[in-house]
Amino acid sequence: MEYRSLFREHGMKCTPSRLRVYQVLENNVSPLGAQEIYEIINQEDHVADLSTVYRILNAFVQQEMVIRTVIDGDDRALYEVKRHEHKHHFVCLRCKEVFPLAGCPLERYEQNLGQEEGFVVEGHRLEIYGYCPNCKEKKEGEESK
Repeated sequence: MEYRSLFREHGMKCTPSRLRVYQVLENNVSPLGAQEIYEIINQEDHVADLSTVYRILNAFVQQEMVIRTVIDGDDRALYEVKRHEHKHHFVCLRCKEVFPLAGCPLERYEQNLGQEEGFVVEGHRLEIYGYCPNCKEKKEGEESK
């Protein structure tokens, strides 16, 4: 991908810190928190401090390059590159991992809203909460004690 043109297209300079934050997000399937991004970009070289990562993420959100999601019951925001694909997430209540889900159960419902109610739906978000397979086993083990 030609990052300079992408940043230029969104009215931003392609600085080393911005580039690194964007690359980390682009290379991850699941959304990441600012702290996680900070730790990843600073494993090799000290590219940016945590406050800079937050400022970069906010700029990306404002320029609609990145999507910010706040998971219910979690104090942190998660960020992911805005791709031209539609997806939802499963959130584990125990380990707080976020897993992308295939497909969208709301497509037909959106169409019905448009046809029956006259709404013009521009988008939606859906998070499903529960326990991932690993945490489900741990939870069941604790309950059987």
